[in-house]
Amino acid sequence: MLEPDQCNDLVKPSITQFVVSCSLMGWLLICYIPQWGRIILRRSAEGLSTYYILLGSLSGVCAVGNIMMLPSSAVDIGCCRTNTRFACIRGLLGMLQVIFGIACFWIVLFMYVYYSEEEADAELHGRRPSLSGPDRTFRRAKRAWKVLIAACSFAFAVLLVSAIILHRFPWYAQAWADILGIAVAVFACIQWVPQVRTIALT
Repeated sequence: MLEPDQCNDLVKPSITQFVVSCSLMGWLLICYIPQWGRIILRRSAEGLSTYYILLGSLSGVCAVGNIMMLPSSAVDIGCCRTNTRFACIRGLLGMLQVIFGIACFWIVLFMYVYYSEEEADAELHGRRPSLSGPDRTFRRAKRAWKVLIAACSFAFAVLLVSAIILHRFPWYAQAWADILGIAVAVFACIQWVPQVRTIALT
């Protein structure tokens, strides 16, 4: 149960903070557009490390799980029942920022899978030569599907564990959120290592 005073801080949200938060989301979108455009224009996933995509996807799953498990997120969601629509959106902006950023990265994941397969198919049927040669292109296409399956399986596992904890063992929610938070930090620290190596070897 929510106490009335728990939602008081969200009743009169800061317009400035709201604008800044929305601007950050817009800036994040602008940062991803060149990467999406590069993949689409080249019709190739060449230059993207498989492990970078995998670790980034796993990090994103943990980040979403972390913020959804935090008690403060439950309060923000609960306050939407009593607060105005603007106050509700303002209260959820932190959560939405994380989810939006992860969604942008998962678009890269889906592009990686699609264009890895598409480029391999084009090479196989002679529609156009691949950028990295047939052997590397075919290997990347096989790995891309494994990455997608691994990321989706991991997301399902985190979702399942989180749901069980919230409904059966809510007193462990903070501990589970902390574990996911640590996982985010670990994945984020190491995900750029294979990408830098891939760029250096390209």
